Amino acid sequence: MALPILLDCDPGHDDAIAIVLALASPELDVKAITSSAGNQTPEKTLRNVLRMLTLLNRTDIPVAGGAVKPLMRELIIADNVHGESGLDGPALPEPAFAPQNCTAVELMAKTLRESAEPVTIVSTGPQTNVALLLNSHPELHSKIARIVIMGGAMGLGNWTPAAEFNIYVDPEAAEIVFQSGIPVVMAGLDVTHKAQIHVEDTERFRAIGNPVSTIVAELLDFFLEYHKTKNGALSVHRCMTHAPSPGC
Repeated sequence: MALPILLDCDPGHDDAIAIVLALASPELDVKAITSSAGNQTPEKTLRNVLRMLTLLNRTDIPVAGGAVKPLMRELIIADNVHGESGLDGPALPEPAFAPQNCTAVELMAKTLRESAEPVTIVSTGPQTNVALLLNSHPELHSKIARIVIMGGAMGLGNWTPAAEFNIYVDPEAAEIVFQSGIPVVMAGLDVTHKAQIHVEDTERFRAIGNPVSTIVAELLDFFLEYHKTKNGALSVHRCMTHAPSPGC
């Protein structure tokens, strides 16, 4: 049976590829996607979710936009990494559908209530939306199987010498998630930096020749310029969290 998940993300090139992988996996049942501010401003990350789902012809997936800023501080974005649109590089389609007429927290809560089994929340951006859900709906904690996050580091950060970007953007929200009592699986930088894509891999994707593989290759082309390492490889942080193993 496919694992039901809620995906909360801030696309972002790696988040966009995570959406592709999650929807392609027969092991996952993506119930809804919510957007968070982080890699770009909230209106741009929401638009990017809609653009990716339009590309994938999955306009059936409910989408809602989340908080416009962190819980207690001003928003920091990573436009130096992801460009002006948040998904610079490929020519993505314009959104062919609209988001739900509700907030991310409301869509998350509705999805949890309506699910016959506990749902895994997969969060690949700042934890603002998840923290707001946990604080405003304590009665739904039992409906959450676990929370899988891309965030944190057991060592050096990627935004400051000590801090990983997603946690740095909203550390108060991250604290709420970690102290919630709900099982948390953390994929930190020490894990995600081991998942590397090389230029040769990007060319393999491009050679497949369909619209989605071409877009993925072009996303990686742009992202590679920022994340290129000494061995010519690309660390694709958020792509790792798309498929939380039922055994985790």
